[in-house]
Amino acid sequence: MADNKLRMPNINSVNIAGRLTGDPEVKLDGKLLAFSVAVSRSYKDKQGEWQEETGFYDVAHWTDYAERTAGYLRRGGPVYIEGSLSWRQFEVDGAKRSAVEIRAQRVAPLDWPEDGAGKSAPVQKTAAPASRGIIETVIPEEDIPF
Repeated sequence: MADNKLRMPNINSVNIAGRLTGDPEVKLDGKLLAFSVAVSRSYKDKQGEWQEETGFYDVAHWTDYAERTAGYLRRGGPVYIEGSLSWRQFEVDGAKRSAVEIRAQRVAPLDWPEDGAGKSAPVQKTAAPASRGIIETVIPEEDIPF
């Protein structure tokens, strides 16, 4: 007889674009890049008025390129993040606490710094080494449809 239990896949995937709330911090001998991102969304309330709501998310990006990646990110700068949710427990003054954060697998700045002549210059890529076969492209902010 067939098993009638509902089979549900376990999916843990996060894709967000937002702005850094502060400059990123490089921790643990340059292996961890930690920062927070503000992500806003607009919606209509029951009265039909547009409202805006902003959420703030902590991000942990474990990479051998934390220092270099941090050089392309700054407070207020737009950033795209792909990753998963991670839950952790810890103690503060004997009290147990928990936190949910985004564990980033990809971090891509969405702005283009000015070169010396005042022209837009593409940002160098900082993500995965070529041996992993990942090719990344930074999309200029004006090309993003939202």
